[in-house]
Amino acid sequence: MEETFAEKRPQHVRPLGFGEILDMTFRVYKNRFVSIFVITLLLCGPFYFLNEISTWLIMIRSMETVTEWDVIADLALLILLFIVIMLFGVILMPLWFAAVTGISAGAFFRDESFTWIEGLKLAGKYGKKSILTCLLLFALGTAYVLIYFASLFIFLLLMHTAGAADWVLGMLMVFPSLFFVFFTLYLSIRLSLIFPVMTEEGLAYFQCLKRSWALTKSSFWRIFGLLLILVLLDSFITSIPSSVNQMLLLDPSFYSMGIAMVFSLTITLFLCLTAPLKMIALVLIYADRRARREGLDLEMQMARMETLA
Repeated sequence: MEETFAEKRPQHVRPLGFGEILDMTFRVYKNRFVSIFVITLLLCGPFYFLNEISTWLIMIRSMETVTEWDVIADLALLILLFIVIMLFGVILMPLWFAAVTGISAGAFFRDESFTWIEGLKLAGKYGKKSILTCLLLFALGTAYVLIYFASLFIFLLLMHTAGAADWVLGMLMVFPSLFFVFFTLYLSIRLSLIFPVMTEEGLAYFQCLKRSWALTKSSFWRIFGLLLILVLLDSFITSIPSSVNQMLLLDPSFYSMGIAMVFSLTITLFLCLTAPLKMIALVLIYADRRARREGLDLEMQMARMETLA
């Protein structure tokens, strides 16, 4: 007899320990490596490559004798590159978030296997929601930054007008800036589960943000610790080609398009190799939070028992 949907669900959905989440992150990535890596190359690769090659182009052009018109042309090229990179970031990155999250969630919750083409279909399925949700986050983040620094500037201006000493103004800049950094980090952790929520629950926009905020309640340091380990691992691996790249940029004798292309492609491959780890980990954190807060594991076991009965 063919197994039902409930019977095919893996039974490892349960509250997960710190080490278990890290271990399962690498297991999911290993089991779905081809599809996840190919999708990352297709959707993130252009963004990473343009970022790297633009630095080389600037350095190569700086070594050439230029006229006033060349300066104008270079400025126009830089503006065009910036616009293209921003478009790739705004459009392709949200699609990649949705695709990798969907593949990882399917693998963990339902033991599903996607080819990279099916993964791209997932990106299309959640494309509108993911792009608009990211744009909403960007708009909220921009408003938050503008309001914060405008308020800080006005406050410092009033203090300066009142005759406050320079060291007082300096302290008033340092502590609010530190608060800004830590509060921004706090917000990013609390809103980190928007894509697992989107792919598993079909929510988007403000509902998606609200749901992520609820699931991450009382788990800031746990999520922060997990992501910090993955960020450090990511930084260590990608620092190898990046360090070589930076050393070559210091020597004008290496300024050539051939070397620029080789190292930009190499760094792009390294970045695409490690980038999916954080998205996979967020899926597992989502599963852990739902199991701990809502008894998702018990709900799935009951559904399986009812099906078998």
